[in-house]
Amino acid sequence: MKFCIESERQHGYLAPYSLIFPILNVAPGAKLTMMELACDFSPLSSVTRDFVLRHGVFGKSWRDLSTQNPAGDWWGSRRGAKRSKSYFKDEICGHRLELRMRSRFLNRYGINAVYDTGRFVRILPRRHIYFARLDEQRLIARLRASAFSTEQTLGILRKVNGMKKDLCATLSYLRRQVKLTNVQRLLIPLPENRLVLEALESWAEMWPSAPGRLGKKRG
Repeated sequence: MKFCIESERQHGYLAPYSLIFPILNVAPGAKLTMMELACDFSPLSSVTRDFVLRHGVFGKSWRDLSTQNPAGDWWGSRRGAKRSKSYFKDEICGHRLELRMRSRFLNRYGINAVYDTGRFVRILPRRHIYFARLDEQRLIARLRASAFSTEQTLGILRKVNGMKKDLCATLSYLRRQVKLTNVQRLLIPLPENRLVLEALESWAEMWPSAPGRLGKKRG
């Protein structure tokens, strides 16, 4: 038997997740096989599709250029352990960053039930959702330390400047073509990371860490 739990309530008077907890109480062996988690950003924030493309890093996931839908950007393969999507959401009049995590990803971090999902606060920020900018001075210093000539360094910087609209593509170029290691050390974190952390902390507070008694009123 499978249950699919949607994020939105049908009526405003219903308590958040009022259905899922009784189901779990009578099915304690239920196991998560896939979970989607979305971070919504206010239209007043600086987070837009262009911002995410310029500054977003999603762990080891690279941008999926096989998707032709012009409405959003994707990172990770369609059937991979984790897939990230960045797009404008009409219903909230703001930008949404959505993560789809399959069982391989969940099992890796010991997330077997909804009661474990509070761990996302420690798992996702920086490691799987990270906003940053490339520090050109750090890159120049790394290239000099790697014995690149002035001519080679200038050529790499011109290439990087032409790719500044896509941070993941830039990091991929530095890793695969320039052969630099630990390229994320060239990044400087942005203040928008705090928005992700605060959203996850607020979301996690709504979930219990263990099942309660059936019929027990939740505060």
